[in-house]
Amino acid sequence: MRLGFYLFTAFAAAGVYVSELLVTTHVQAVFANGGDTGICAALGGGCSDAARSGLSNLFGLPIAVLGEAFYLVLILIAGLRRFAPDKVKGLADVVFFSTLLGVLYSVFLGIASKVTLGKLCSQCMLLYAVNTALFATAWWSHPDSVKTVLRRTFGVFGTGGFWVTAVMMAVATLATQAAYASRAREAHARYQAIQEQLGGPAKHMDVDVGDAPGRGPADAPVVVVEFSDFECPFCSRLAANLKEAAAAQPGLFRYHFKHYPMDDACNPNIGRKFHEDACRAAIASVCAEQQGKFWEMHDHLFENRTKLGADDLFGYAEGLGLDMERFRACVDDPATVARIRKDIDQGRALGVGGTPTFFVNGWQMMGARKAEELLGVFEQARRDALKGKQP
Repeated sequence: MRLGFYLFTAFAAAGVYVSELLVTTHVQAVFANGGDTGICAALGGGCSDAARSGLSNLFGLPIAVLGEAFYLVLILIAGLRRFAPDKVKGLADVVFFSTLLGVLYSVFLGIASKVTLGKLCSQCMLLYAVNTALFATAWWSHPDSVKTVLRRTFGVFGTGGFWVTAVMMAVATLATQAAYASRAREAHARYQAIQEQLGGPAKHMDVDVGDAPGRGPADAPVVVVEFSDFECPFCSRLAANLKEAAAAQPGLFRYHFKHYPMDDACNPNIGRKFHEDACRAAIASVCAEQQGKFWEMHDHLFENRTKLGADDLFGYAEGLGLDMERFRACVDDPATVARIRKDIDQGRALGVGGTPTFFVNGWQMMGARKAEELLGVFEQARRDALKGKQP
């Protein structure tokens, strides 16, 4: 059926395109931003968290890499069915069952993403739609009824179509994996060059702490000022590492928190939607601060960074025992956003472009550094403060 061929080929080509977008996102999130020690920057769209999760891999490869191979093979199979229909037996059944598996896997990934990440990746959702369209087209264009095809479920493994498809899939996967590995190496090399440059000489800035909430002794020899985002996974990781470092060396440093939500709802420097709940979460923390519960809210927001909807935030405030009338009034007060914008403007002036960015006695650092690394930097900063050197 000519129309079925054109529709199927178009949908499969769309799958290749979206898979390529996801490969780019994966490389950016995992390699270009340093993986677990990276930063949140408005580069990879809302799918960066998904790319860093275990759900993004299958058999040790990113799903997007396997997806590229899968959709390329479907295009080849569609061509065989259209132009050489009698050469290979069983291709129609192979296409039917392959696209059915694609739909079932899409359902699994969608549910798992919502449960574990609290959100759905927009690019992944496009692929879910592509998989559904491919299956619908395969069903519609199949010469036999669904009941007849399902009765041949296990027989498909003995057809020539299955083995031809398996060989093509193996070859296509090797090709897409090689291309991915090359891009990953290049991205990681660029990341390492940037890290060497950042560590090379570090940037020193005069950072006004102002009225930012702080933890640790006021007379600590090291002052850490972080620009952070409650929805950023790296900020959450750094917050936990800072707590671990403070527990290990209680008098070494004082830590101040400043807001830099990575979303255009309150941060004009971002220019688009990115962490869509970050501004709302920042507002909630400022309102908790008004009632002396900033750090309790801070910890709670990072522990629940995938659940930062309006109802969630009001629930957290109530759970902390806040005066809800005052809290609601604060949330609606334009002065609250103005307070956050003050931090954002300061961060912009200091060159903050992603989170977490933090300053150790004025020396700029980035990323979710591990507790032992932080302690080493802070100890060096304490010693070098007397000598006027960078950490």
